[in-house]
Amino acid sequence: MSTQIIVPSFLHPDKIAYKLVSDAYNYYSHRGEHPLHTSILQFETYGDGTCQHSSEWCPQFNALADVCISFAAGIVADPAIEAWYPLQDLNNLVASDILPFALSIKYVEGKPKYFSVGERKVTSADKRNDRRYERVERCHDGSPTGAFAALGLVRSRDWLEKMLIMDKLRGLAAASGQGWYDWDDLMPATKELAGDWRNALSALNSAVEALCALRLAGGNLRCAQHNSQPRPEAVAA
Repeated sequence: MSTQIIVPSFLHPDKIAYKLVSDAYNYYSHRGEHPLHTSILQFETYGDGTCQHSSEWCPQFNALADVCISFAAGIVADPAIEAWYPLQDLNNLVASDILPFALSIKYVEGKPKYFSVGERKVTSADKRNDRRYERVERCHDGSPTGAFAALGLVRSRDWLEKMLIMDKLRGLAAASGQGWYDWDDLMPATKELAGDWRNALSALNSAVEALCALRLAGGNLRCAQHNSQPRPEAVAA
């Protein structure tokens, strides 16, 4: 069963509102060129609260700050709403061991190498005819941008997913001693963004993590409650 929830815009409350849908595949034609997230749509309200007065379309990359603030605020206000479910995928975009592996792929002059993300392996063996492998190129330098390229994320994924993955790569690179990479260098397109999108992105990421933690806590709690119920004593024959 499809669900949806309406979210008021923080920066443009008199103009637009957003809705989160669970059947994003029905709105694929609404994506545009730089969609933030396929499950998030926006529409015109013309100042009429959150009433929809236009067709819907996927907000584009330049709306990052408003989308992140608006949805983070909605989640914080009422995290128990089941309709938030489509956003939980943002907390598990790639397997936990993929990002460290991608950062470990490094080009060495004069030493041809091949890597396989699926196999989590870098080898000097000739893998030109093995479709599981790609050649290690100069751009694979152990930086977040190099890892991003190795994962094939430059053109794939929605922008919100790419930003969250890149942010995790930044954190891993910093933890390994590389220091913090500036967003302007990693993704030049962010220079055009308005508003405090950095904290907005962090807020949404934390809100989604909280959703997942609450869902896990709820499942564990139900198991504990069921398993802790007193059992009726067996009646002696």
